[in-house]
Amino acid sequence: MLTLLLAAESSEIEVTETLIVGVLLIAALVGIVVSRLRLPYTVALVLVGLALSLIGVFSDIDLTSDLILLVFLPPLLFEGSINMDLDDLMLRWRQVGVLAFFGTLISAAVIAGGLAWVPGMPFELAVVLAVMVAATDPVSVLAIFKEHGVGSGLRTLMEGESIFNDALAIVLYLIAVEVAFGEETVTTRDVFVEFGTEVVVGAAAGFLVGFIAHRLMSSLDDHLVEIMLSLVTAYGAYLLADRSGGSGVIAVVMAGLLIGNYGTRLAMTASSRVALLDFWEVLAFMANSALFLLMGLSFDISQLKGKTLVATASIIVAMLISRAVIAYGLLQIFRGSRSAPIPTAWQTAVFWGGLRGSIPIALVLGLKEHTFGGVNAVAVVFGVVLFSLIVQGLTYKPVLDRLGLTSQSDEINRYEELLAEALVMRAAHSELDVMRAAGEIGPELYDDLERDITRRHGAAESELAVLTTDAEAVRRRQVARAARRLASAQKQALSEASRSGRIGEHVSRTKSKAIQIAFEEGELTRGSDGALDPALYPNEEGAGPET
Repeated sequence: MLTLLLAAESSEIEVTETLIVGVLLIAALVGIVVSRLRLPYTVALVLVGLALSLIGVFSDIDLTSDLILLVFLPPLLFEGSINMDLDDLMLRWRQVGVLAFFGTLISAAVIAGGLAWVPGMPFELAVVLAVMVAATDPVSVLAIFKEHGVGSGLRTLMEGESIFNDALAIVLYLIAVEVAFGEETVTTRDVFVEFGTEVVVGAAAGFLVGFIAHRLMSSLDDHLVEIMLSLVTAYGAYLLADRSGGSGVIAVVMAGLLIGNYGTRLAMTASSRVALLDFWEVLAFMANSALFLLMGLSFDISQLKGKTLVATASIIVAMLISRAVIAYGLLQIFRGSRSAPIPTAWQTAVFWGGLRGSIPIALVLGLKEHTFGGVNAVAVVFGVVLFSLIVQGLTYKPVLDRLGLTSQSDEINRYEELLAEALVMRAAHSELDVMRAAGEIGPELYDDLERDITRRHGAAESELAVLTTDAEAVRRRQVARAARRLASAQKQALSEASRSGRIGEHVSRTKSKAIQIAFEEGELTRGSDGALDPALYPNEEGAGPET
């Protein structure tokens, strides 16, 4: 009997391993093909998955809600958050917050209204379906951004929106399901308590796990152990928050921001940082590849008919209308911002870049009931995601080209090349000193390498200095970066002084507010004499620089 059980388990493991190898092999082949055809990788994966499902390949694969949320989602969220610029996120936190919170609510409201009006779906069920497709998932969009050098500000805006509205959409989904299918009456107080619990517990769990991981990483110098700790951090933060009644999405993002902006900078050597970031890039690529291929394999396109097709079309129209309201309405209030302006081109990029992806599918698969008033909810959500990925995903790059967001001046391109050269040479010099101090290389080899690195570093820095002085576009970029970093450093110094008791909390808040006002209303600019305007050094009244 034991032999038969072991044989059965061995057979199941072999089948699972075969499926994994097959999925990854197909994903790799798709990657080779799209690199030559210049198609969005995730879109190509979904199309290949659809084609394979029609001929019955990998019919044994069952894409479940737990598989998406517990296996695929943590590495995708963690990889995105460790690479997110916290300074830029803090600069645009109002914009990200407005998009993630109000944008999700507007999207859910418009879609629910459309479902209740056109297919005549009961409003409570329409809300459940609406909140599932309200959150954006711009994985394909961000891949295009990285490939074509779209500015970090737009990347931060859309990535921040997608990360935080995922958490909000999940919370709204839980509440909507309880209202529609629960036996107990849900009050407004219950809604706010549920939302607050998800956010607070999720953020606390992420901070706790991220802080512990950071402290452990700072006590060792072994990139293999540090990578293992980061893996435990991503999945551990999600599990801790989820089992404590909080948002696992928020927890993973919080932990990733801590590791990416503090752990890698303060607790790791240069080689360990490179190893960790490379590991997460590969892991996220594998998870993303498998997820989008499985999404295509799991969709039965024959179910899109009758009332289900009408509901799908209604959601698509409502989704585009709500996205227009969000992009051209909500973001309009930030057009005049001095510190973080929103150009018109960005508004159009935000409008057409509101793609839907894995979160809606995970939520609809997690429902016990899949039929909403004669509408197949699973087919509807898959249909909406399919439209979003194929139609919007395939046309997004041409839209960015027309908006002028994928091209840069020759000066900016040269500046980035020189900056990359200076950065790698500086990192190489630092690592060379560590190796010399540890006795890993001899003095003669050290001298030879040090001379070559110093020469290349000096040449790059010299040309950078010329570009910064003569090229206005380069100088504006450096000025904006310097202004943001200086304002952040000043406010952090005030916060630390307040916590240690050196200054009072009232003085800290007043001065911090004055710094923010000065930054937003008169960031570092060059006067007629070539000097920098001391706008980041406000007087005691907080009315800007003294004259």
